[in-house]
Amino acid sequence: MPNVQVKRWIPRIIVIALAAGAAAFLVIKKPWAKGDDPITFSTVTVGKGTIAAQVTANGTLSAVGTVQVGAQVSGRVVELHADFNDRVKKGQVIAKLDEQVLQAQIDQSAASLALSDFTTATSLAPSSGVSRASNRTAPSLSVQWRR
Repeated sequence: MPNVQVKRWIPRIIVIALAAGAAAFLVIKKPWAKGDDPITFSTVTVGKGTIAAQVTANGTLSAVGTVQVGAQVSGRVVELHADFNDRVKKGQVIAKLDEQVLQAQIDQSAASLALSDFTTATSLAPSSGVSRASNRTAPSLSVQWRR
């Protein structure tokens, strides 16, 4: 007999649930309360004038095209012939570097070459029969290279 009692309560539970749902809807929506003010608008005649437009946005900007610019040598910039976002043409000089450091490197390399030539000439002198007179000309070669 317990099945008969359960079957009697099922319709009652459904009716109570529907009544509770209807009550919750009425409490939440409050259809009897006055709604928001109606939307108002105004019209004006068309005329000429300035348009003030302002756009505010957040985000990250990225360039349409980017170019990586590098140098074959490094050094101190002495003259700058282009600025940021300037248009440049192929072959245009953008900057001039300090030549003193580069010239010092050239001079040092020339001196090293002259010294190695002198060392080679001195080491070959006893065995190859090179005279002492030609050995004396080797230091003058290093002086010529430095000029």
